[in-house]
Amino acid sequence: SLRMNRDGEVLPSEEKIFLEQKERQNVFDWDGGWKEKRDQTIREVDIV
Repeated sequence: SLRMNRDGEVLPSEEKIFLEQKERQNVFDWDGGWKEKRDQTIREVDIV
């Protein structure tokens, strides 16, 4: 699936991975209880 920015432009895969990691950190960092799930998700993104 292609990732688009807010302007509807398709992002390059490296930028896509970086933004997904950044968004997950923004979502999960506020709650330490979610940190394990976030770390697992980032590892899955890195493999792709």
